Amino acid sequence: MKLRKNVWSLKPLFCYIIKTMKQQNCADGKSLKITKFDIIVICLLIIIPLFYIAHQPNGNKKLFLISGNEKKEIQLKDQIIKLNNGDVVIEVTKDGARFIENNCPGNICVKTGWAERCGQTVACVPNRLALVIECEKEAFDAVSR
Repeated sequence: MKLRKNVWSLKPLFCYIIKTMKQQNCADGKSLKITKFDIIVICLLIIIPLFYIAHQPNGNKKLFLISGNEKKEIQLKDQIIKLNNGDVVIEVTKDGARFIENNCPGNICVKTGWAERCGQTVACVPNRLALVIECEKEAFDAVSR
């Protein structure tokens, strides 16, 4: 998985948890003390899900552009797509796609960023457009009998 420039740090969250735990008191009036074991458990509860999310297999990714009731497959290769007379500009790479220019208020779709993982969607509601990544996974999601 490629690294992004704007990776956020877990330090503020970790500091907030520690600060909150120090302020709480037990019912008998004694203050809680954080042990090394508590810190290890908190770190593991934060790191393990992030590791799982970052290392999910992608299978065969397909990019779809949904415009109103139309669904069109777009090849994942380096290209720029202009829609609505150039009002909407989409950047596509081998890893995913994103809106880079838009005329809608707020530009939420531009701020959302890349659609790179299976099931990820970036939508521009005012222009009735959506970028959807769909995957054909090789592994089973569930087994039923």
